[in-house]
Amino acid sequence: MPSIQIDDQELCYSWNPAGEGPILLFIHGLGSSHSFYSTIIPSLVRKGNSCLAFDTPGSALSTYRGRDSDIEAICGAALALIATLDLDVSRVIVVGHSMGAIVASEIALHLGNPGVILIGPVNPAPALSDVFAARIKLVEKGKF
Repeated sequence: MPSIQIDDQELCYSWNPAGEGPILLFIHGLGSSHSFYSTIIPSLVRKGNSCLAFDTPGSALSTYRGRDSDIEAICGAALALIATLDLDVSRVIVVGHSMGAIVASEIALHLGNPGVILIGPVNPAPALSDVFAARIKLVEKGKF
């Protein structure tokens, strides 16, 4: 899997170009990785969609920077990856799952892009804080 150094962060990503059609940027959820989308990317590429998926900072193969990644940090990493790969932002459609849907929404605001696809989005609310705190502990222990 290729990686790219952006500031103090090594981001691992998969890039599957497919011509001049849409570029689908995939953002995974908490405790997941780019491989969450690996079963659907080949068929999307065959249909003419370029696909970019990456491990968000501190997730899976992307290095941990010694600090937590918030929505703005993940959004910044995605935008930097798009810029570093010199992708046409007017073609980017952002796809986000779960917590990745929140990030996808933020990226879409920054890009002013043609679309955003949210899969099982969560609405951060005080009632969910205990649920996500427990999920984070499981992820830290590698029991997800």
